[in-house]
Amino acid sequence: MNKVVYWIIWGFAAISVNVFVIPFATVTTEDSLLPVLLIILLCNLITVQLFVAALRENTQRFIIGIVIASVLVLSLFFVFQKIMIQLAIILLIISLLAGAILFIVEVFSKAWQNN
Repeated sequence: MNKVVYWIIWGFAAISVNVFVIPFATVTTEDSLLPVLLIILLCNLITVQLFVAALRENTQRFIIGIVIASVLVLSLFFVFQKIMIQLAIILLIISLLAGAILFIVEVFSKAWQNN
């Protein structure tokens, strides 16, 4: 894939995730700033993973990250629209866990390959 295509897709994914995550984090938490930042950070692990995969030009992990980010955005959209809330929350949890796992694999894959 062309580097420009990586960055265009990454930018679109980052904007899409944050359009839903920032309002979700501010609405669901009380007046404390720490939970808001933790929710935003957790949901943006997938955008960081996409960034690292784009830097390394790892097409397979980039595509998997796009799928996970799409499920995350779709589940947050369903929560906001109050459509299939239980399914949306299950998909949200699954996408957050999958994004965290993929982030760990992406960041530490070079270290694991060297050993």
